[in-house]
Amino acid sequence: DRWHVERWMPPESYGSPEMWRAQTTETDGGISIPALGPYPARGDYEHCFTLAGPRGEFIPLSPAACDWIVRAVEWARRQPRSALRAAVLARESRRAADFDRGAEVILDDAAPAFHAQPFVPAANAQGSPIRKDNTQMQAPSSATATSAAHGFGARRDVVFDTAAKQDAAATVSIASISDQDWYVSRTHGVYHIPACTKGEAYALLMITARGDALDLGDNRRLPFVISAREIAEDLLQDLHDHGVFVCAGARPTAEELAAATVRRDAYYHRLIAEGDTLWARGHSFREISDMHRRAAIALGVEREWAYVPTRTSECPVCGEKIKHGVAVCKHCHAILDADKAAKHGLHNPAAASQSRAQQGKQNAD
Repeated sequence: DRWHVERWMPPESYGSPEMWRAQTTETDGGISIPALGPYPARGDYEHCFTLAGPRGEFIPLSPAACDWIVRAVEWARRQPRSALRAAVLARESRRAADFDRGAEVILDDAAPAFHAQPFVPAANAQGSPIRKDNTQMQAPSSATATSAAHGFGARRDVVFDTAAKQDAAATVSIASISDQDWYVSRTHGVYHIPACTKGEAYALLMITARGDALDLGDNRRLPFVISAREIAEDLLQDLHDHGVFVCAGARPTAEELAAATVRRDAYYHRLIAEGDTLWARGHSFREISDMHRRAAIALGVEREWAYVPTRTSECPVCGEKIKHGVAVCKHCHAILDADKAAKHGLHNPAAASQSRAQQGKQNAD
């Protein structure tokens, strides 16, 4: 749900077809695969940037935003290619540094014993370790990633909590009223949410608790448990609008199914309205995504842009393209299915001639 700015690139910017094949062809098992598809002989659109706020929030495409976009594009055109390349490298370096800092913060919170406070491996009468400032340190009773800090010189409890959070139920059910299969990959497994078959009210997937481990470095791993409900909620981050939800019980209730249907239909109506807007701009099928077409087909809404390819075959007599399973070829009028033709009275030449005459009259009209 964001505005994306693209620019058209001429075919010359991609080099020659030979250079394109040499740079984009990959070999897997002795088979050459065009990783980026065929050479864009007619040019192609490439993504420039996404219109969003500092925290990724939605920004409407207002006149002020359009003016800012035009100014940014014109400014970028005046910059030398070396400066643009350096800016991209600097941006990626910042992203990598931000990721490394975030990972270090997580590891620093979990890995150091007693929050890196100095201590000696001596023990008092109760057998508890003593720090250099003679402050008693309580030995961790379990492994937790939380700590209670009460100021310098105060006692600190450092424990790593590996118990599952939220609902401790052994299994949780995910219900889907979508006609599409969904595959979600996580470090603890790949999950297949099946499509709801025609005639069924919903499809169901059972989720169980899983174990995983946090790599602390130096061949140290911190195991922990992820509850079934945590896994289910994580899998459905972007699927709620498609009619996929976590059941409160083992099976979805009628109220849950009705709420999921209302939410899915509202989302599909928004997609259809968006598809109408994109189509009105230039009647380009490239602007229409599969989600727009799926929404229109699911709700039974007829749109010019929501076409469904029809399966065709060649007539064995004239070789023209015809619909699959027809009884008579509309081009040469050859009878292709005698049983079906006889059922509709086209088994004799007179009836066939009459049918051709009627077809010709309809075409003339």
